Amino acid sequence: MGIMMNRKITNSFLFLAILFLSSASILAQNTNDARVKIEAELRLTDEVIDRAREVVRTASAPGPSLVLEKAIELQKQAWDNFSNDRPLIAIALTQKARELAKQSMAGSRILEEGKEAVQNRLERAEELLVQAHDEMPANVDESLQSIFETARRNLAQAWEFFRNGQYRPAVKLANQVEKAAKRLLQIANRQSSFEANFERRLEAVRLFISRVQEEVANCQSEPAKEFIRKARETLEAAVELNSKGNFEQASKQLQQARKLARQAADLCGQARKLADRLQQLTNEAERLKEQIRPSDETGTRIVDQIFDQLENARSFIAKNDSQGASAALRAAQLTIKQLQRYLINGEI
Repeated sequence: MGIMMNRKITNSFLFLAILFLSSASILAQNTNDARVKIEAELRLTDEVIDRAREVVRTASAPGPSLVLEKAIELQKQAWDNFSNDRPLIAIALTQKARELAKQSMAGSRILEEGKEAVQNRLERAEELLVQAHDEMPANVDESLQSIFETARRNLAQAWEFFRNGQYRPAVKLANQVEKAAKRLLQIANRQSSFEANFERRLEAVRLFISRVQEEVANCQSEPAKEFIRKARETLEAAVELNSKGNFEQASKQLQQARKLARQAADLCGQARKLADRLQQLTNEAERLKEQIRPSDETGTRIVDQIFDQLENARSFIAKNDSQGASAALRAAQLTIKQLQRYLINGEI
């Protein structure tokens, strides 16, 4: 603790020393001019804090609010030091307060965009990256491949941040991915014509749709089947548009076909996860059921409740109702835990 405190004190002295050097041009002038300039800096920070108050109030977010409170506290200290003829400390504090106020506004604006806006940003970045990959030349050099792989990893991390509710880093990474994708697209467009790339992209999308179609046939999801049907129709529309020379619209339809196929794959993936979870819970329920004596009315009642919930989940899965299935599986899991406690302690 003592070492950390000494480091903080040392850092503070270093910070003030740097500010002393950066403020030398102000203090070298006559005292009145220096005070006027420092006071102007303080008032500028007041204006930034006033703007931040409105932005943070509208967003109603706890994180930016705490940052703004710290900025207000530092600004008050800055004015106190200015009034007590400590200009160097005053300007150091007001600059830090201004920085925090700006951070609070930036944080609030990110939160205001909301989950849907952030998701749109991620989807846009993903579409651009897929397009960039499809349009990259077949014999791509290592530098372009490295740019693409880095962007792909950043996109995966961005989606992970999004799923965890960390929208600001998600947007930051999405911006990086989008910039990388646009750079790849510019290079790809310079290296080859659209007509040559379209055939390669078309084949890639056609193979992707074929793979997804096999998955859909196994997962028995009606919405997924509808998505894959639309993907095939959209793919044919892309081919037709390309044959008529409408390259821009053909490219858009090709992207849409891939997107529809991806949605079908996602639905099947979700259905598989629910089915696997249902099987796991069913196996656990069967195992616990064997430990219940026929005369144990309480244990039998809990077991019956578990199997009713599992049956509900199975019914929801058959109806492609993932929300209902998830809720039923959660309920079954909780009841299984209740049964486990009963078998251990003899109490519900």
